[in-house]
Parts: sequence; C-alpha cells; structure tokens
Amino acid sequence: RGQYKIGLNEVAIGLPMPYFGAELAMARLSKRHLHNAVALAQTYDAEGAVDAGYLDEAVDEDQLSDRAAAVASQLAGLDMAAHRITKSRMREGLFVALDQAIANELGA
Repeated sequence: RGQYKIGLNEVAIGLPMPYFGAELAMARLSKRHLHNAVALAQTYDAEGAVDAGYLDEAVDEDQLSDRAAAVASQLAGLDMAAHRITKSRMREGLFVALDQAIANELGA
C-alpha cells in the first residue's frame, strides 16, 4: 500500500491499446473494471488495483517482508511439476490469443 497509482494509460496519452495488451488485460482484470481500466485509462490506488485484478494483494510496507516470506513458504510447499503443468493448461487459451494478437498487430 502507499501513494501509488496503477493503470493502463495508453488511451490517456493518445495511443490505442495494442492487441496483445488488450488480451493481457482481458485475461487478468475483473470484467467489472475492464472497460474503465482499458478504454477509459482509469488509474487505481493499491486497494482498487487489487479489486480490479492488477494485484493479488496489497500490504503495508512494514508487513511486506513477512508477507513475502509467508507466500514464498506456501509456494515452496507446492509440487512444482504439477504447478507448472496446471499453470500452462490454465493459460493455453491466452497463449493462443496472444499469438493471434501479435499477428494482428504486425498485420500478418
């Protein structure tokens, strides 16, 4: 947490969101926030960024090291082979969409 702002500012500075950026946003951000975040370039504070889907969580600076250690410990308990395969399966559609987005961007 802090005095940070998180957002996608492309539209605010006059740039259309690239196809791949739109795909990444659609894969990560909450549908409730997607239009405002991407098309309207809304920025969020830490708590809003968690709600929108930019961040998994936000903690105060004095809690950061302890929270990072707790998350690392939890992740260390996972079976990494199963994690890698599952993560790949969950993102397979995104990888296909990103390949197409890059082709669209390059005019292929």
